[in-house]
Amino acid sequence: MPRQNRIQDEIESEQENIALNRNDSIQDINENETSTGRAAGKSKTKVKSKKHNTASRKNIEDPVNNSDVENDAIIPFNREEFLATARPIKRVDNIDGVMFDLQHLIKQVEHIGFELVTDTAMAIEEVSGCTKDGQEVGGQLDSLMRSLIDAQEELKAHEKSLYDLKQRILRKDIIEKSELVKQEDLETSYIAKVDELKEDYSKKTLRQKYARHEKYFNFKERVWEVTHEDAMPPLKDLIPAEVNDSEDDSDIEVGGKTQNYKCPLTLRPMENPVTSVLCGHSFSFEGIKECLQNGSNRCPATGCQQRVTLKDFRPDEELAHRVALHLRRVRRKEEDNVDDDAEIID
Repeated sequence: MPRQNRIQDEIESEQENIALNRNDSIQDINENETSTGRAAGKSKTKVKSKKHNTASRKNIEDPVNNSDVENDAIIPFNREEFLATARPIKRVDNIDGVMFDLQHLIKQVEHIGFELVTDTAMAIEEVSGCTKDGQEVGGQLDSLMRSLIDAQEELKAHEKSLYDLKQRILRKDIIEKSELVKQEDLETSYIAKVDELKEDYSKKTLRQKYARHEKYFNFKERVWEVTHEDAMPPLKDLIPAEVNDSEDDSDIEVGGKTQNYKCPLTLRPMENPVTSVLCGHSFSFEGIKECLQNGSNRCPATGCQQRVTLKDFRPDEELAHRVALHLRRVRRKEEDNVDDDAEIID
């Protein structure tokens, strides 16, 4: 399917970005070393020239009369001088930039990858979830969701390794600048930490990887709701146990919950639902607007004492999607009942 291929392409793209970001982080650090050492060498050359003659000093110090290309050509990189003058905080700035890019990729996996797989799985479940082909495609989409989670965890491993590298550089700068770790040590440390975190993750069971993952739980629950009125069972019942799984899995015993899609204010299915950023309660926009305009300053949900204003509510697109799905399910059930009654009469 085209959408499924698109999802797979995004997963492969994220994995390629992992390798690219590893190389970029090391290259950024190395480039900073080279530029810092070059600047130190230029300063040294100027001092020597001053001892020989004034004209030579003028040519070196005057950027108009002196070629940058010539300066670059005659100034070698001096590691000892770099170790004595380098400021590792600039390296940290480079690492922060790479970490920012990684965090952006992680968010893209969440906001694009997870949502795309979930929406596709829900559509397949609604159209052909009860057929053999529908179940097969649903299983493939479940595997894609797990692959996205794996890719996200690998990105987080790189982020964690970069953070540890940053702290190591800062500690070295504080303790003794002359003992600043070499470039080779930084590269080895970074790669070793990433490999360690990836190995730890690979040793986890399926339950340990996915049963406690919020996005995977939401994925399974939303697909379940397409064809079921009752709450989804605990993920423990949907993911087989393995040898290393603990017998005490009380933290994954909780299943889905039956959602009430009626607005408690209008007593009708929610229209243009909004959700409070303060307490998380949802209402139809017109319902909560009228309630607050009538002088109330508390959330109207039963038992909630949170003070709210209309600006504390945000449009909830996911809830709107669920409401629409619920209404289609209700209509489909009513149509099936009509067909059954017609068959009985015949």
